[in-house]
Amino acid sequence: MLKIKIIPPLSTIRCSIQSTGRLYFTYDAIEYLDLTTKQCIALGKNEEDASDENLYMYVYDKVVPNTYKINSSGTYLYLNTKQLFTKLAYSYLSQKINFNIELVQTEGDKVYKLVSYSSQR
Repeated sequence: MLKIKIIPPLSTIRCSIQSTGRLYFTYDAIEYLDLTTKQCIALGKNEEDASDENLYMYVYDKVVPNTYKINSSGTYLYLNTKQLFTKLAYSYLSQKINFNIELVQTEGDKVYKLVSYSSQR
């Protein structure tokens, strides 16, 4: 008898900047990162490589200074990042800006790299 192993659909783990400046996470990202509204997220840039345009993200299970509280809108989770993305000159009003979320190997805390790609709105 033929035995078939079903392979579930694989999706890219991502988040996107909405026209409001908020950073929204997809359902798959919420599940993969195990996000809840009791957590907070730190976002930053690579200090050692000025040519690295990616953002980096830490997820914390408790409130930590200089982080973004995770908020909810229905079943979606988001961060209030309008001021950050305005300061970093992201064109989120005229472009759809998405980030693929990739786990980066480090010693200690899990760090995620946010690799951006965009298209016109």
